[in-house]
Amino acid sequence: MGDCKDKIKIRCKKVDANCVNYETNLPNFSELNDCVTIAETTQELYDLVGGIKTEINLTDLESCVTLPTNPTVKNTMQTLIDFICLQQTKINALQSAVTSLQSYTGENNCGSSVSNSFGNNILNVTARTVVGNTTFNTPSNKADGIYTLATLEDLPKVSNNFANDTAAAIGGIAVGRLYHTAGIVKIRIS
Repeated sequence: MGDCKDKIKIRCKKVDANCVNYETNLPNFSELNDCVTIAETTQELYDLVGGIKTEINLTDLESCVTLPTNPTVKNTMQTLIDFICLQQTKINALQSAVTSLQSYTGENNCGSSVSNSFGNNILNVTARTVVGNTTFNTPSNKADGIYTLATLEDLPKVSNNFANDTAAAIGGIAVGRLYHTAGIVKIRIS
């Protein structure tokens, strides 16, 4: 340590902080009442700063995002914002691809024209579609590897109307098979 003799705090008469009144208005966040001392305000500030430091300590965060090696609030927030923006870009690209696939019209491997008229309801990306225990072969576009159901006739008919799963069971619908309740397609589960 250097020479402290010229510092005001060394030259002044020492008065205990418990004996010095705080003579300014207290801030709204203060939990102290009137007639407080400098010692009380200082302790309250130390407690507040300690609480803030504990709350913003990011060193023990667990995340699927690679966080910065120096995890300050600012650079951690920036890392998370960058990650969210990257995810949004990927989502936008996927949405564009789905829209493109849903409106696809072209030729299948049999040389006949096909189109996906199912809108948002069905999007097939494999050569087979499985519903229950029934497998449907679907035509594919050789160039793009895009698969789509050829016609609605390929889908199973759901003509059995039952109020619930129990009624479907009594009506002979096997577990895993389809039935409907007032037009809402359901799968028998028990």
